[in-house]
Amino acid sequence: MIDTNNINSVFDAKVIDPDGQKVGTVKQVYVDNTDGHPLFASVSTGLFGTSESFVPPRGRRPDR
Repeated sequence: MIDTNNINSVFDAKVIDPDGQKVGTVKQVYVDNTDGHPLFASVSTGLFGTSESFVPPRGRRPDR
């Protein structure tokens, strides 16, 4: 689970789908201003990482 203690470890981490296929790479993490918990992560996707998608971090774990 991504939380305030390990948020820095997810930058440049590979994002995979439930089938184990690479989706993209984490580029930014957006946090709540009041308590610092992660709200969304931006993931570079597409050919050469030219697109960016936003994903909720809930229920995910930071594997490298």
